[in-house]
Amino acid sequence: MARAWLALIILSISGCGIENLLRADLPVIIYIDSRFTEDEEQVIVSAMDEWNAKAGERLKSPGPVFIYVGRYVDEDGFRPEDLVDGRHVIYRVDHPTEEYYSLQGARTTGVYGYATLGDILLFVFKFIDGPDGSDEREKHLFFVRMTVLHELGHMLGLGHFEFQEDLMNAEAINVRHISEADIEEFCILYECK
Repeated sequence: MARAWLALIILSISGCGIENLLRADLPVIIYIDSRFTEDEEQVIVSAMDEWNAKAGERLKSPGPVFIYVGRYVDEDGFRPEDLVDGRHVIYRVDHPTEEYYSLQGARTTGVYGYATLGDILLFVFKFIDGPDGSDEREKHLFFVRMTVLHELGHMLGLGHFEFQEDLMNAEAINVRHISEADIEEFCILYECK
C-alpha cells in the first residue's frame, strides 16, 4: 500500500524582495493555526526558539525575537483578508484553491518561499504515490521545521542570500540551522551588540 507523503509549499505574505526589507516590531507575537498537529506545533515552536536563542541574544537589549502565544482557531479557514487582521499567524492550508495559487503567483511543488512581515502559510499537498518508509513522519516534521525557520527569517525582514549553507538561501534545501551570515544580516536590520 502506497503511503501518502506531504510536501509543503511555504508562503509568507506581505511583499518580498531585498529592495523592500523592513523591520518587524520585536518581539513578534505569533499564533499557530489550530489545524497543525501537536508534533508539527512542537517543531514550529522549536524554530522560533532557535531564532530567539541565536538572534535574541545578539540584540543590544537581549530578549525574544518571537513569542508564541497559542493556537489560533479560524473557523472558516484562512482567507486572504486574514492578512490584514493584525495578527501574525502560521496557517496550515491543506487544500489550496485557485485563490491561493494567485497569492503565490505560480503552481509549484516542493518548497517555494515568498515572504516578509505578515502571516506564514503552509500549503500542504498530498501525493498518493510518494515515497514510503518508517521515517516518513520524521522527514515531514524536519521539512516543516526547516521551512518555518526560513520563513520566520522573512517575517523578520531578511531577504535571500547566495550561499547554499545559509538558511536564507532561496533554495534552503536541507539547511538545518540559522547560519552566522543569517545572524549578521539580522544585525544589519536590528540593533545588535
